[in-house]
Amino acid sequence: MPTPSVVAIIPVGALDGAKSRLGAVLDAEERLALTTGLVRRTIAAAMAATRIGEVLVVTPDDAVRTIAAQLGARPVRQRDGGLNRGIDAGRAEAIAAGASAILILPIDLPDVTPGAIDAVAAEADEPERPLV
Repeated sequence: MPTPSVVAIIPVGALDGAKSRLGAVLDAEERLALTTGLVRRTIAAAMAATRIGEVLVVTPDDAVRTIAAQLGARPVRQRDGGLNRGIDAGRAEAIAAGASAILILPIDLPDVTPGAIDAVAAEADEPERPLV
């Protein structure tokens, strides 16, 4: 049974120009495909995790918000730029929804699985042990 108070926040930047550091080995279309695949994989894993009560996808990108909604996550429009501001926006939404624990999931975690997410979320049951 999900712990309703554990909220996963997935911050995603704009797809346009994403993964630009890979420009020497991937063209723009390949980088877009890679990033979109990472977004879908991370959202799907979080949605399938049994200990996550809600998944928020914070992004300035309309296409990412559409993907999030299609996969059952709650899209949150990011109005200010940067990763930290996106996380702050997601945290504010999660707290307003009653979250007592928040899990930040970057899209480029290698081999992210629902089981791995659940293992980390299980640590929320032990509030005296902060987990970074």
